[in-house]
Amino acid sequence: MKSYSITEPRFPQNPEPQALRKTYVDLRKTAISLNMSRGRIKAERDKQLAIVQDQEIKLREFAEQAGLLLKQKAELNTILDSYASTLEGMEAATDELELAMDEFKGGIRNWFNLIGVFSKFLAFMRASKDLPKADTKELTDGTSY
Repeated sequence: MKSYSITEPRFPQNPEPQALRKTYVDLRKTAISLNMSRGRIKAERDKQLAIVQDQEIKLREFAEQAGLLLKQKAELNTILDSYASTLEGMEAATDELELAMDEFKGGIRNWFNLIGVFSKFLAFMRASKDLPKADTKELTDGTSY
């Protein structure tokens, strides 16, 4: 800011009343304008603050839902892994049964082999029934907190 020296022509010791009145009116208008601008800026700041607070609430809700969705995804992956391993075991047992049936030519030894493979297949089926079931009640649709 530029400084001005206080000299008689610039700042007279006894100014004219008209000049004082004009300067006063200008200063008053400027003060009113500043006050109105301050009010608009404050209103705009309050509006923006309300938007930020609303966005923070929405972000927290989204984070909670995303956390639930990640938990659900992990639970689903666990269930799918369990099903995949069960299906792989089922395929292997079925393949063994099919192979034994293809190789069956009759005779006591082949009967024992076929019965053994069939027993293994049944044992696998019983074991897969006894596997703990996935608790689907824990899975949520992500709408509750």
